[in-house]
Amino acid sequence: QAVVPDAHGNIWIASFENDRIYVFLKGNPNRSVYYQQPSKSGPFGIQIARDGTAWVSNSGGLQAGGQGSIARYELKNDRLRRIFFLELGHSNKQLALDSQGYAWMTSGGDDLVYRVNDQGTMYQGYVNKSAANRGGMCAPWGIAVDGDDNAWVGNFGPEKVGNKFTTSNITKLAGSNPATRPPGYNTGDAISPPTGYTLPSAGDQVLLHNGAPLYSLGPDPFPNPCFNPLMRITALTIDRAGNIWATNNWKPDFTIDLVNSGGDGICIFVGLAKPPARMA
Repeated sequence: QAVVPDAHGNIWIASFENDRIYVFLKGNPNRSVYYQQPSKSGPFGIQIARDGTAWVSNSGGLQAGGQGSIARYELKNDRLRRIFFLELGHSNKQLALDSQGYAWMTSGGDDLVYRVNDQGTMYQGYVNKSAANRGGMCAPWGIAVDGDDNAWVGNFGPEKVGNKFTTSNITKLAGSNPATRPPGYNTGDAISPPTGYTLPSAGDQVLLHNGAPLYSLGPDPFPNPCFNPLMRITALTIDRAGNIWATNNWKPDFTIDLVNSGGDGICIFVGLAKPPARMA
């Protein structure tokens, strides 16, 4: 599910199907080592920390609500050593690292974002479902940390509420660093508005670049017009200008997944975040 390089040219891979973490040493496809994780752990995301260790988010498999976990690995003398393995969350997706040594991980199954310290001995879940403002968080998937150590979350969200298609959004959470998070906020508090940061259509039907209605291929198989230009966000990232790039799946009907299970577009929120610091 994820492929990332480290500072030494090693390529780390989360191998979802066989529950393994692979490292191709110096990027050599003929030289690799792996660590066998527990069955059905379903590794999903990998991030490399400043010290060269790798954090891994485990989804728990494809089933809804699968037992998730988070792990951390060290590569030493061309061998992988597991530092810790912590069962945490459900249907986990991506993770991001901040400058304070914490990992932030999205857990779509229980609708939370978790923050874990570098020894796996302390963790907290955000945002509490009883909070007055969840910042639009709903089925979090993608996550990135900005230059102020605040966390930005891409929400997959529900496809429909009743017969109405829902609009996806981005949530901003106050970060670990008290010197840079907004005054009056605690770590994990939602900074974004209750709707999250989203993309309204101003009441116009969503059209493709050629002017055709969204998903209109010949006779329109989806007679209900789509008015939501932003749906089912998965991954997101922040570039060095502070722009947030978010995947926009644009799925007004589940049956589309039968022929196209991937995303259909990218949405950019220009200058919304502070540019991230270099983490390595």
